[in-house]
Amino acid sequence: MLKRGYIATVLGKIQSGLTHQYAKIWGEVTETSEYTAGGVSRTVYWFRNDSRRMVDYSPLETLLMNAQAKDEFSKDVVDYVFLHEVGHEQMSFMGRALFWAIYLSSALLLIADVIASPTPCWKQSNVCCPL
Repeated sequence: MLKRGYIATVLGKIQSGLTHQYAKIWGEVTETSEYTAGGVSRTVYWFRNDSRRMVDYSPLETLLMNAQAKDEFSKDVVDYVFLHEVGHEQMSFMGRALFWAIYLSSALLLIADVIASPTPCWKQSNVCCPL
């Protein structure tokens, strides 16, 4: 019989591995550490790149933070952004599911437009497109 601690360890390793794969969107994970602000502590996966992207709360409910931004901004700013991202954990499962459903369906519609249309919406002069 499997113990709960073993299952939690295995699930944690799976989540960590998937987070490393997800983080490749922004750059390789260079470090994993605990970060604390305002009495709240979470494991943070640090990546480094030149993008303006400072933090990402992944679909796996993990925090990815840009180490370069941490070096460029004051600790107060980094703490604020960290706490903002931790606040996303407070969203209910249905709230997160709804967000990702809308986000992904919008992306699919855009891809469908690119594939199906001889002239995509952003190249048409008579269409107001938010891109």
